[in-house]
Amino acid sequence: MKRIYLFLIVLISLGVISCGDDNEPIPSDRTVLNYDGDNITAPTLPQGLYEFAVRFPEVVTRNVSGRNIEEVSFYLYDVPAQLFINISPDFTPSLPGDILNTQQVTNLQSNSWNTVRLDQPYSLDGTPVWVGIEVTLNDLMQTVGCDSGPANPNGDWLYDEENREWDTFRSRTNDNESVNWNIRVVISD
Repeated sequence: MKRIYLFLIVLISLGVISCGDDNEPIPSDRTVLNYDGDNITAPTLPQGLYEFAVRFPEVVTRNVSGRNIEEVSFYLYDVPAQLFINISPDFTPSLPGDILNTQQVTNLQSNSWNTVRLDQPYSLDGTPVWVGIEVTLNDLMQTVGCDSGPANPNGDWLYDEENREWDTFRSRTNDNESVNWNIRVVISD
């Protein structure tokens, strides 16, 4: 019993378990991994390819090892030209490895939560995992939403194809923007 309480304290301190929002897209009886709170806004980015990602370290994934990521939920402001959900293992703590599971998503809703059931659930083995929302923008626009922060070290990763690098959103804005992406992962029971 002490292990369960310790696990919950660790998850709460990491910001992985939330109390839920009024607009929460996932029923409360499901196991959800996330860092975000209520949607507040979304960054405005120029034309290009971007990936918004959250990283779940071993301290989180080892406790759901043997289970699957079944759904991914994200808040979307404007619908991009293309959108993919990508799941990758760690290459390093600040760089995802090769994409192991990708799924293109169509029929998206703007200004709302979009919950996507994965065609191929991703099996968790206790190692770190990255879950990203890759978007192609044909114009200046807002896409993946974010909360008001404060940022979790694993909750605001961003890839920019023009620069070909991963960074936290905080580092790109000189720590002026402390947010977490509105990306939530539903785990099988």
